[in-house]
Amino acid sequence: MLFVSKKVYYFAIGFFVLMLHSTVSQDQRLADSLIGTYESDSYQESELEILKIIAQESTNPEQKLQYSQLLIDKATKDSVFFFLIKGHLQEGHALQATGKNVEALESYFKSLNYAKRLNDQEEVGALLIAIAGHYSLMRNTNIALSYFNEGIKLLRQTNDSVNIASALLNAGDEYINSGKIDSALIYTNEAKDIFKNINSSLGQAYSLGNLGMIYAEQQNDDLAESNINSAITILEELEDYYSLSYIYVRHLCTKK
Repeated sequence: MLFVSKKVYYFAIGFFVLMLHSTVSQDQRLADSLIGTYESDSYQESELEILKIIAQESTNPEQKLQYSQLLIDKATKDSVFFFLIKGHLQEGHALQATGKNVEALESYFKSLNYAKRLNDQEEVGALLIAIAGHYSLMRNTNIALSYFNEGIKLLRQTNDSVNIASALLNAGDEYINSGKIDSALIYTNEAKDIFKNINSSLGQAYSLGNLGMIYAEQQNDDLAESNINSAITILEELEDYYSLSYIYVRHLCTKK
């Protein structure tokens, strides 16, 4: 089993909390295929639906921005709140990816406002978490934690276990960044338990990786090593070599 030193734990936190900011895997090939279908005017889905999927699946920020804004323009004409929520959310993701933080935040809040008008508590909760994540990227911990906790409170009233666990995991990370290790431990352990209950191996791996960081902060090297190695074992079983490569490379660097 691989032993990972404390330097690796400090690195690991940057990897294991990617989940919330991209809870749904994107598929550029699907986006490109649908763009061809859309431009040929040969689709059977509604125009708004196909634009939503293109914007959601695009990994190219400029393309995502183009189609999310096209979705917004067309949804605005008919005041279709559901698609306005999705359009402004993807617009925010695209702007965030290009470093336009203020504009991204404006898009997220527009999406949130439409979700509130639609009285969709699950969407409102998820958007509060997205806003929290954005403030986290901007290193504004206090505001991020406020939105994390508000979003988690709403999500607990829904059946969306994946978003609840992801929100708890990322809130736990934010507590680590702010030096509130006891709170981080509580949130991360709950996230791990939820991921286990819904059989999300990847979620468990993220949680175990963060627990390794937390225990390292508490000077509990045995538990830190045990958790990080358990995370690595899961990632090996999942054949998630992209994630593992970062950990192994960082581990080798700490040996020098």
